[in-house]
Formats: sequence, structure tokens, C-alpha cells
Amino acid sequence: MNKAWIPSVVCWLAGIVFCVGLAAATLSLSRCGKVKHKLEQSIRMIDRLDAIERESQTLDAVVKQFDALRYDRLVNLQSVANSAFGDDHVDVVRERVESCDEGFSVKRYEIFIKDISLETLLPFVHLTEAQRPPLRLTACTIHASAARSGYGDVTLKLERIER
Repeated sequence: MNKAWIPSVVCWLAGIVFCVGLAAATLSLSRCGKVKHKLEQSIRMIDRLDAIERESQTLDAVVKQFDALRYDRLVNLQSVANSAFGDDHVDVVRERVESCDEGFSVKRYEIFIKDISLETLLPFVHLTEAQRPPLRLTACTIHASAARSGYGDVTLKLERIER
């Protein structure tokens, strides 16, 4: 029997296996870039989720501290301002409430005070900050009086967070 055709068949099979292997390698390399891109995206997403989780834990700690505060009901700010500056000096007290998530609200107050001694301003601010939860001074505008030194018109903006 003549077996001369076996080496040529083996060469052809080896060539076919080589071509299939080459095609598989090329396909793998093209998919590898896509997989690498997806892995990089996943890593970035995990980093962002970790950052969000850390921020969430920080905010949860702040909420726990806020919940631990004792709550006094804020006395009427108009009457507090009147007692601090006098009835005829307090022009307007405006209140605005904005609702937030989880039952919180932000109360913002704007007080217009005319012709007061500027020395009385700081004790009033300390009094408002002593409230629980405290009122925080967010803005203060002073227009000095041309007639008297140390006197002027004042606009105070205060805010507090309540539950």
C-alpha cells in the first residue's frame, strides 16, 4: 500500500489548524480591547460608587448628629428682634420655608432693622445662634448712618434646618 498521501493530508490539516488558530487569535485580540474597555469602565464605576458610599456614610453621620440635638421651638423671631433692638427699629421680619427630603425643612429669615446702634448687632446674632437647632447668619448688610457714628440700617439673613 502506498501511503504517500498521508504527509500531504497532515500538512493540509496542520495548515487548516494553523489558519483557524490565527483567526481565533485575531478574534480574541479584537475582543480583548472591548473587554479591557468594559473592565476599565467597571473599575471607574466602582470607584464612583465607593465615593458615593463614603459621602453617604458622612451624611448619615451628620444626620445622626442633627437628630441628637435637643429641639427647642424657635420663639417668634419678630419678638426677639423687637426686644433686642426696640419695636420702632425692626422694620420687617420675613420667613420662607423650603421642604427637603426625609422630613427636613430649611427656614430662612430676613430681618430689616433701621437706625440701630451697631454694638447691639453681635449680641443678637449670638442669641439666635444659641437656639436649638441654631439659626445661622448667612448674610449681613450694613448701611452706615451719615447722621450718627456707630449707627446704621442693617439687613440680616438667617437660616436653620428643622425636622
